[in-house]
Amino acid sequence: MLLIKNVSMIEFLPIKYGGLLIETNDSGVLQKICWAKRKVWQKPDKPSGVYSQLVEYLLGRRKEFEVTLSEDVGTEFQRRVWNEIGRICYGQTRSYQEVAISLGNKKWTRAVGMACSRNPFLIVVPCHRVVAASGKMGGYIGGGDRVKKWLLNLEGIPKSPE
Repeated sequence: MLLIKNVSMIEFLPIKYGGLLIETNDSGVLQKICWAKRKVWQKPDKPSGVYSQLVEYLLGRRKEFEVTLSEDVGTEFQRRVWNEIGRICYGQTRSYQEVAISLGNKKWTRAVGMACSRNPFLIVVPCHRVVAASGKMGGYIGGGDRVKKWLLNLEGIPKSPE
């Protein structure tokens, strides 16, 4: 049996390569954004603030999010990584190694990659802005490399890494 705690609203936001499932609680705190390959819900009658901000982002009208994230997910290290990734500005990228160095240890590069793969707040915590030091994509839990490239191009990063 699947138990979803503290979730009062689940919304589906269609995007070019599938969609996003957005889970918020009664207070509007973001619990999770995850990738969905196909539509599973109808557009909400009264969208949440998170939903509306994601639409604005996808239309190029928003570069930063004003969202309260759930503190009930991830390890302490993962939350540190996600916080650091949240500092990467719209239209910029950092390598996994650069994020590791900013956290205090360049040997944490793989751990940063693993934390990115566990990011429950897709797009809002922009792990799509983290790429391999070689310039390659490095993977993306939110729908694969083609979605990562699409998001980076949306942010004006031309010729996103292969």
